[in-house]
Amino acid sequence: MLCLFSHGNADDLCTSAPYSQWLADSFDMNVVCYNYKGYGNSEAGLTSEDSMNEAVEAVFDLAVVRMGVPAQQVVLLGKSIGTGPTVFLASHGHNVAGVVLVSPLASGVRVLSRCAHVPGPLLRGADLLFMPSVERITHVRVPVCIIHGLEDTVIDVENARALRASCCSRAAYPALYLPGGHNNLEIEHGPEFVRHVLAFLLHARDVWIDQDANDAKSTI
Repeated sequence: MLCLFSHGNADDLCTSAPYSQWLADSFDMNVVCYNYKGYGNSEAGLTSEDSMNEAVEAVFDLAVVRMGVPAQQVVLLGKSIGTGPTVFLASHGHNVAGVVLVSPLASGVRVLSRCAHVPGPLLRGADLLFMPSVERITHVRVPVCIIHGLEDTVIDVENARALRASCCSRAAYPALYLPGGHNNLEIEHGPEFVRHVLAFLLHARDVWIDQDANDAKSTI
């Protein structure tokens, strides 16, 4: 199995290396990480939502088309702002194994405004301004696992709850809410984090086994 990891805002390919190794060791999978435009040694320039989405599409194409990894053996994992391109890719109908979102944002405006007293229709329109994951996740048809800290002061946990509520029945999987902040969940709650993701990966495998069986029956 291959994990396509999209890192957070404060990291780049180099600083993400220890976390990528932890993912590889904890879940016994290969990990591919990448930089966004303007990060680390990548192409210089202004980082934008479009350039991040183009980058994740390029890495996915590298893994599936050029490296020959079956899409159903690819897990998309995003952390913090990296959940934006992760949901974008998943929403385009790729039959990946599943999606893991750690400390995700529902949209840029929900992070900035904390959605305190924003009317529903206005909020939904504002979501579209930057990384509208809460809208895009409605188009995801593969299992989605969400993990968030209850004491996160960077991206409020309500973002995770909004994303979970927007998942379709096929994608929905119980979210894990931990007593922690934005960047310390794996450090302070590593065993629980790992157990939850491992259980999710087994669930995702069973979903695809059932789907393959149903597809086989429909062709008979």
